[in-house]
Parts: sequence; structure tokens; C-alpha cells
Amino acid sequence: MNRKQVSILSTFVNVLLTVSKIGIGLVAKSNSIIASGIDSLSDILSSFLVFLGVKLSEKPPTKKFPYGLYRTETVSSLLVFLMVLISSMTIIYDAIVSLLEKNFDLQVNVLAFGIMAFSSVVCGIMSYLKIKTGKAENSVSLVTDGKHSQIDVFSSIGVLLGIIFARYIPALDSIVALVLGIYIILSLIPLGKEVIEGVLDVADLEVENQIRKICEKQQVNLTEIKSRKVGARIFVELTITLPSEVKVGKADQIISDLQSLIIQKINSVEHVVIQVKGTDERFRMSREGKVQKFFEHGNKIYPSIDIRKKGRRTIYPYREDKQVDDFGAPEYLVEDKLKGKVKLSKKIKNPYYRIGRGHGVRFAKAIGADEVVAGNIGKNAKRALRRRGVRVRGRR
Repeated sequence: MNRKQVSILSTFVNVLLTVSKIGIGLVAKSNSIIASGIDSLSDILSSFLVFLGVKLSEKPPTKKFPYGLYRTETVSSLLVFLMVLISSMTIIYDAIVSLLEKNFDLQVNVLAFGIMAFSSVVCGIMSYLKIKTGKAENSVSLVTDGKHSQIDVFSSIGVLLGIIFARYIPALDSIVALVLGIYIILSLIPLGKEVIEGVLDVADLEVENQIRKICEKQQVNLTEIKSRKVGARIFVELTITLPSEVKVGKADQIISDLQSLIIQKINSVEHVVIQVKGTDERFRMSREGKVQKFFEHGNKIYPSIDIRKKGRRTIYPYREDKQVDDFGAPEYLVEDKLKGKVKLSKKIKNPYYRIGRGHGVRFAKAIGADEVVAGNIGKNAKRALRRRGVRVRGRR
């Protein structure tokens, strides 16, 4: 079974247990059975939230959500945690009130005994399914829900023992309910820590160590690594250095191979962003194999223009189908040459152009220019291009 099927099954099972426990608990006037029923009611909501979080997290990235909706699973885990906490506090409150008022009018019957025995078995099976499936699919919310079902096994057994011995100790039913509530809260502490870490984008140190080993084997000099958990997925950013003699085409291949290897070796990694130290270029690869190239300009990150480079790239500013001297132009002729032969010649619109602001430097970065041919180009623009290693020359 997959995590979606387990979540659906869990919801139906909890509906059955909730109706049975609360109904029989009211008839038997048992605080512990009613408390267990309230706990099962929270399970219905938590299972539904887990199912909803899983379903939304599987949606593909969109323009509005370029990194996908993986965090919905983290949000659902947080809501599950809060619901279990509230239900536990309700159980404790009702048990204390019952003990203080000495309301021990428990009416033990076969149905009360049967429903708690049935609940123990069913919760044990569901706990096993949830935890096993959650670990197999790296689903934090499903594992959290599975731990909750594991608690339900012990609570059902406790309630069952309380029913058996309540005829000898009338207060035992409320005492069991009180202990059950406290036990659930104590059991929530490690789960709460895991959920909060998911909300706060905690780093995955194990994944980072795996990436370091991969870089060592590939003889790539890794200078910085950052990772963050978003639901069940890991997003990674690396900064590497390459020898100065490595050419642009070779550098792109090294980066692409490293990204592919990381995604292939580490199943939980969804995106890998690599930046070469000393440049403003970044490369991102998703698990689907889609590669995007970015560049930094004015402390902002922009996607590069996706035109495969076939040689040394020169750009010529154009306006109204004529070559012009002004560097900041509304369009450019992009020309790639390899060994003296033209491999690509294409006019491309400048997506950054605005009247009064040409943004030629931004276009040169986005297109990956090696050379700019323009007669009218400012000092700042020249300086920015030369820092990037782009040659600047005037029209002949």
C-alpha cells in the first residue's frame, strides 16, 4: 500500500472506532472509553489532514509555486500534533473532574470490553502500516500519525484493564483516563520536535555528509553546502570551485554530472542548486531532470535565457531590425562561432528592456555572452562585463 491508500484506510477505521467508543462509553458511563473515543475522533481529523497534505504535496511545481507544495505535508503534521495535544488535555481535564467529584458510576458490559479489545488489535495493525509506509516514502506526517496509533494501542489496553478491575476499584476508570492523557502528552515531545524542525527548515546533516562524500569521489572542491527539509523532500545548495583552466562548456558538464549523481544517489533530494565560486551563475536540477540556469544581478536572482551554447557567443544590439551602437537595446543578434564557423545566428528580444533603461548587462548575463559588440556603452556596464570575463569591442 502507498501512503495515500493507508491514509484513506486509516480515516475509515477511525470513523468506525469513534462512533463505537463514544456510543458504548455513554451507555457504560465510562470516562476512559469516552476519552478513547475523543482520541479516535482526533485521529479522524489527523488522518484526513495527513491524506490532504500528502495529496497536495504530490502536485507538480507551478509558476506560482516553483518549489512545489511539499510544505503542505509539514503543515498537516503540525495540525495533527496540535489536535492530539488538545485531545490529551481534554482527557486529563475530564478525568480530574471525575476524580474530584467522585463520579464513578461505571456500568461494565460485554460491549465495552469487546470494543476496547477490538480497538487494541486494529490500532496495532494501523500503526504498523503507517510507520512502515511512512518510512518507506519519507513521509513525516504519516510516521507521526503512525506513532499516534501506536499510543492508541497502549491506551486501549489500559482502558481494557481499567474496565476489568473497575468493579474492585471504582476510581480506576478515571485514573486510567488521567494516566492515558499524561502518557500521550509525554509521547508527543519527540514528535513535536520533529514537526517543529520541519516547519523551521532544519538542515539534513546526514544528506549533507553524503553529498560531501560524493564531491570527494568526483574530485570536486566543495566550499559551502546548505540543505533544508520541506516535508519529505530535501532542497540543497552547493558552492564549488573549479580550476581556472576549465572551460565554460566543460564546467557546465561537471556541474550537470554532479547534480545528476546527487539526485540519483539520494532519493530524498528534490532540487540541487550549484554555484561556481567567483561567478554569479547558478545551476539548478530537479528530480525530473529539468535543468535551469540562473544568474545574480543587483542582489536578485534571474533565470538565464535557455538557448544552448554552440561555441563562443557574441551579441550585437539591434533596434527595429537594424544593428545599433547603443548597448541597451530591445533585441540582440546572438551569434555562436566554433572554429571560425557560425553555429548559431538568432535574434532574441531583451526581456529586461524598458524605455530609458536598456539593461544590456542583464541580457548579456542571461544569454551567457562571451563578447559584446557595441559602440555606445557606459563605463559601469563595461566594468561589470569585464568582471565577468566578457570582451567588449566597438563596431568595425
